[in-house]
Amino acid sequence: MVTEYVSTRCYDRHILIPPSHRLHPSSGSLSPENKLAVNWLSIIFIVSTLSFPLLSQTNTMEVGSYTHHWTSYGKAHFAHRTKLVEHDITNPVVGYRSTRYENKTYKSVRSFIGQDSIGQPIMGAGASIGFGDDPLVTKTNTILLQQLGLCAGFYSHNRKPWQRTGMTLPNVRLSDDYGLLPMVGIEANLYLFSIKKTNVKMFNTITPAFSNHTIGLEWGF
Repeated sequence: MVTEYVSTRCYDRHILIPPSHRLHPSSGSLSPENKLAVNWLSIIFIVSTLSFPLLSQTNTMEVGSYTHHWTSYGKAHFAHRTKLVEHDITNPVVGYRSTRYENKTYKSVRSFIGQDSIGQPIMGAGASIGFGDDPLVTKTNTILLQQLGLCAGFYSHNRKPWQRTGMTLPNVRLSDDYGLLPMVGIEANLYLFSIKKTNVKMFNTITPAFSNHTIGLEWGF
């Protein structure tokens, strides 16, 4: 079998490029496997975001966020580090959450986009279940632990930049470049105050690796 190589010039030297390392003219910089992974991630994110309102009584837009890592492992590679704690970050995240209440319990689903700890773009989805009151019924002028439950989900993982840092995270491989990071933990959400018919809340997710905190504006139908 004869392998065809292409010669290219770089800094006055000829470099032989094997076929496996060439870019296909119609695929840009993504291989077919990576394009399929990106397409699946996009489909999951879009379908979940559009279907969530059909199940909900309240809707919430989340913005933030503040993330605290339980250890300083890999802190040198973290993006948006705070001056308060060296392994804490303020990573941009925007999310949408839908919640249904019944008999002092709640079920919630959410989707989000943003950046991970090293500044790579992410998108994900999750669900939670636990104890909680409908904020449209419960009104108070003090901070209230309104929801306490279990949460699970996933978000996209850009594998190559993390590999370059020397840190390996457990992930479900979708392709050489992309994977899914599982997320399991506890959420404890606080009701802060109301502005007309909109509630301002603080959402707190606690996992074995980090805790994440966002501010949300919640309204009902």
